[in-house]
Amino acid sequence: MNQFCLLWADNTPESLALYSEFFHKAGYHILTATNAEEARLALRQRRIHLAVLDMRLEREEDDKDMSGYNIARTEAPGIPKIILTAWPSLRDAVQSLKGATPPAVEYLTKPETTLEMLHTAVQQALAQYARINWQLTIQWQTVPAFLQMAQWLTPETPTTELPERAAELEDVFRKLFYDYAQISIGPALTFTPEHFILPVYAFTPQGMESRHIVSCGLRTAVQTENSQYEKLVPQRFGIKNIGKLHTADTARFAAIAYTFMGDDLAASQTLRFFSQNRPAAEVTAVIHALYTQNLAAWYETAVPQPDHDLLPFVQSWLHLPPPPEMAGRIRQVADTLAAQTGRLSATATTLHFHLDGETLTLPHPALCWDAEDFAWQGEAVWGVTHGRVNADTILVDRKQQVWLLDFAGVNWAPLLIDFVTLETAVTHDLFPLRELHHVHALQERLWQPLQLDEPIPTANLPPAAAHIVELVNQVRQEAARLAGCDWRAYREMAYLCSLARLLSLPPQPYHTSQTLAAWRHLLLATAVLTPPLTATAGPISTGEPGLRLDEVNKSAWVEGQQIELTTQEYDIMAYLYAHAGQLCERHDIVEKGLHEPYDYHDPEQSRLNSAMSRLRRKIEPDARQPRYLFTVHGRGYRLHPNGLPS
Repeated sequence: MNQFCLLWADNTPESLALYSEFFHKAGYHILTATNAEEARLALRQRRIHLAVLDMRLEREEDDKDMSGYNIARTEAPGIPKIILTAWPSLRDAVQSLKGATPPAVEYLTKPETTLEMLHTAVQQALAQYARINWQLTIQWQTVPAFLQMAQWLTPETPTTELPERAAELEDVFRKLFYDYAQISIGPALTFTPEHFILPVYAFTPQGMESRHIVSCGLRTAVQTENSQYEKLVPQRFGIKNIGKLHTADTARFAAIAYTFMGDDLAASQTLRFFSQNRPAAEVTAVIHALYTQNLAAWYETAVPQPDHDLLPFVQSWLHLPPPPEMAGRIRQVADTLAAQTGRLSATATTLHFHLDGETLTLPHPALCWDAEDFAWQGEAVWGVTHGRVNADTILVDRKQQVWLLDFAGVNWAPLLIDFVTLETAVTHDLFPLRELHHVHALQERLWQPLQLDEPIPTANLPPAAAHIVELVNQVRQEAARLAGCDWRAYREMAYLCSLARLLSLPPQPYHTSQTLAAWRHLLLATAVLTPPLTATAGPISTGEPGLRLDEVNKSAWVEGQQIELTTQEYDIMAYLYAHAGQLCERHDIVEKGLHEPYDYHDPEQSRLNSAMSRLRRKIEPDARQPRYLFTVHGRGYRLHPNGLPS
């Protein structure tokens, strides 16, 4: 059944009535416009397959009126257009039809073009430029979703217009699978505000089946994905990328069909679902395969760029607000969470997380932006990156082969983003922890290492947290091998990724308890990461508040005064300072800070206690009311270089 919709724009009522009646009887749905403004509005808002435009839509007798041509040139480039005029000229014809993407696909004159000739021209234009398979059978494995997809992608669309948007989305699939007899669309593998990624099973008229991954969404977003895929994704044999088949678009939407070459698309799962109830060894094997078999070839052209300022790139990539606005946004989120939950309170300088029977105090993440203290200090290697490696863009088939989805973020960027984004997803998405104290224990454990490839111990962690640590260990091992970045750059990127997630809290007055818990955990993770960043400045000048370590003179500066330290005291301070804001357990201070064996037969650890007491007396203005060095009874110590209220 012919379901084409034509826009007919003509400022002569008689001509408009004649053409409308003829083509309506021929089986077309007709929209009309009597002037240029109506034509522009229709092309922007309505579902149209072909537009027939009078050259002079404003002033019939004015030979300078080229409003029809101007509309064809500037509006809805994905819609083919025919120029129809009663005032033909060679110049107008040439302008209308010239170029690789001409404004019009046909230029016709009214006096010489009969209705039958015009009908033939319309049919030819539709067949060549609006190839839609009206006979295609479309089946959904779930509830038919074109309407829901249209509402998600264009939330500003009035409810009355949603059916037309849904029909336009359906047109995209009928174009994309023009040569097929039937398609079956599965549940979305993943989606963003700009596009959906769907499994599609297509059948030829002869019954041959092919399996596809379809990226469908807003036209500009999908076209960008297509462009980045064509320019940057390696296409050599053996690189496990799904292969692009073809594309299709309409005025508002577009789609790319990729050919899936794995085993059993129906049984394939994204990492988010694959990792559930799987042994850690299976998931770490998938992570290893992802970087070894998929992404390693992407990174072959990578080059160090030591002088490249990473912060502006990262802010743009993560859609972070400019630095002058950052502190305010962070405080807004923290205050929202504090107001809606009883387990958090915030001051100008600190966050207080109320755990079961204990209050955890951390510096406010906004502090470094208040003082404009954050500056990117790590080094990174740049190359072709996927840009969106997370729990929803990694597909695992039945044989545990790994396939990448969603190429919209492909770019020339620091390689480490492909590792930090996956670590962030592993930490916050795959195994969400229920208890806040478990989140705190996990975050402190994650950032205890001093090197990127230093294994993170799992001892004494709850099972879910230990599982996360095993996966993070694998990601970091791959990063140390492939990413070409130092530990500081990795940690800085993790901080900014966590911050970007935190700032995405929807600005609404009420949230579910599950949402509040997730964002409270993000705030804690961001706060744990913040102190090492703000504590990396060198020796402070006289009068500057806070505590800084002087690595050159093996001493400390406290509120502008230099403090002499013994070798033992300096080694302890250096370890605490490298883990600023984090709980440093007693055995770690002895074994990793002092590089001495820990005496597990001495429960009192009198030697360490004495050393910590001497150190506290040296660095604290009042050792009875500490500001910098805090004891966590039964566990260890925590250093806050910027100081906390007594």
